[in-house]
Parts: sequence; structure tokens; C-alpha cells
Amino acid sequence: MKLVTLIPAFKVQFLPSLLAALEHQTVKADAVLLSDDSPNADFLRVLQAEPLAARCEKLKLEVVRGPCRGAHANVTHLVKLWAGRSERVHLLFDDDIVFPTFYERHLQAAAQSDCRVSVSLRWRSAEDGQPLLRANAPEAVSTHPARLLALPAPVLFATTIGAPTNWLGEFSNTVMHADLVPGITLPRLGDVPTVGLEDLGTFLRGSLDAPLALVNEHLGCFRSSAQQHSAQTMGTMMKLSTCAWLPLALESRRRGLIDDAQVQRCAQFLGGLALKRYGALPELAPLCGALQAFRAGAPGAADRVQDEWLRYAVAMVPHAVAPELAARVAPAAEPAAA
Repeated sequence: MKLVTLIPAFKVQFLPSLLAALEHQTVKADAVLLSDDSPNADFLRVLQAEPLAARCEKLKLEVVRGPCRGAHANVTHLVKLWAGRSERVHLLFDDDIVFPTFYERHLQAAAQSDCRVSVSLRWRSAEDGQPLLRANAPEAVSTHPARLLALPAPVLFATTIGAPTNWLGEFSNTVMHADLVPGITLPRLGDVPTVGLEDLGTFLRGSLDAPLALVNEHLGCFRSSAQQHSAQTMGTMMKLSTCAWLPLALESRRRGLIDDAQVQRCAQFLGGLALKRYGALPELAPLCGALQAFRAGAPGAADRVQDEWLRYAVAMVPHAVAPELAARVAPAAEPAAA
């Protein structure tokens, strides 16, 4: 079973940790594609010169220049370069850390199940990589003696969207089946764009085909730093990730995977957070108005939330919304002249 690692690289200061994580794997990736999106091509300059060039050859590391148009464009660039060359893919962000048995355990999980995605637990670390906090997994998981768990879609949706919390983590602690990879660039669950929640949306989408394989071990670290989107609450990505929860919950209810009480919990908690943070912003006024109406039980408010979410996603990140969804909010074309 072939595995390729995709690295959208930008923060060159974490290069020593990145190389160490790859070099010390007990089972190596079949290839590593690194797209250098740093302003001055710092990764290319360092990795193509000795002494690192020889190490890169051993790791089968291919380094290319990124498009330098933002994180989404860099990931899209990598997906195109990968072009389906492996059965499994690991999207590893350059500031995250995976422990030596990461690939070994994820490939075992894939071999022992028909999962579309495997997820391992991770620590939250300081900027220097020192582990500080464990992932906040549900008690039924954290106390379970098994090291490999199969989580069917109803369990996964209930413990994430219905909770609401993304205890599963990010792409860096995940290995995906090849079929899921193209969807990363235009993330969606049905008619709902999952921009801002690309990782969780991918996990949920994969669980609809087969139970998610949870490797019940802490096999990596999510590095905390001021540079990350989660630390920038007024940034576009945090606005998207906060506001995406309720539309995703409504779609989950439509599929029968969570109930009304869980939707209301999501509306009160994360809908309330969105209103608190962004309720006064003109760009989010229509969506926040729909959120308020839904929380008040207004008729038709659920449809308003979905419509305004789609409109906002298209306005903010048109390149990340599937064209057929974006067309629903595009202005009608002018009739051709006679």
C-alpha cells in the first residue's frame, strides 16, 4: 500500500522538526512532496544544497516552488502534483509533528479495515514542540482499552457536530484514502461548503462510506503559535470555521445523523460565539441575522442560514467553493443581444 506525504510549506523555522519527523518514521512514506510557498523560496534554497540534499534523496523528498497565493492554493498545487500516485495520502502541515510510529500505525489501520480515513490522537504543544495538553477526546474513547477503534458515521457526527467540538484534530494527524483527496480543494458535505472546517468535513464525508479508523494513541503534536489561524479570531479562516458549524449541523440533521437537540446545542454554543464575535461586522450581517432568527425559532430560518452561509463562503473564498454551489448565488447572466 503506497503512501505519499504532501507538505504545504511556509514556515521554514520548523524545518529541523519536519525533517526529523520524516527521518525517524519506522515505516517511511513512498514519496514526500513539499511545495515551498515561503516568500524567498527558503525551503528550495536550503533543501537543494548540501548537506540536506542527500538527506532529501533518502526521504524521496521532491521540493517544488509553490504558487504563493495562499494556503489553499498551495494545497491545491500539491494535490495536482500528487495526481493519484498512491492509495493513501498524508497532508502534513510544516509546523506540526508526527511521532516515529505514525505511518506504521496508520498503515496498519488501513490494512485492518476498509476505512477511508484514519485519525490518531495528538498532543497540543508549545511553539518549541514540547507537548503540553492531550487532545480532548470523549471519555468513551480516552478510557477504551483498544488501540484501534472503528467509529461509524452516527457516532462520529454525534460526538463532533452534535457536541459540538472537533476532538479529532487536523489533517496532520490523519491519513486519507486517495478518493478523498480531490475533495480537499473544494470541501463540501452535500450542498454545504465546509470551508473553514475542511479537516472535520473530510473526516465526516469519509465516514459515510466506511467507519473512521481511530488509532487510539497520541502519535503527534499540534503546535500552538501566534501565526496559526486559530490564534487570529478576526481573520477570514476563523470567521469561516466559526460560522460553518450550524450549516453543517443542519445538513447532518437532514441526513438523520444528529437530532434536533444537538442542532440546537450547536446553534446556542457556536452560533452564539459567531454572534458575539462577528455580529457587528457588516460583511456578516445577513448570516448573523439568519443565525439570530434560527435561535429564536423563526419559520424558514434554517433555509436562511444555509443560503446566507453559501453566499458568505462564495464571497470570502470563491476558489474553495464547488462551481455548481457557487453558481447558486452568482448573478444571472445578461441576455444576449438580438
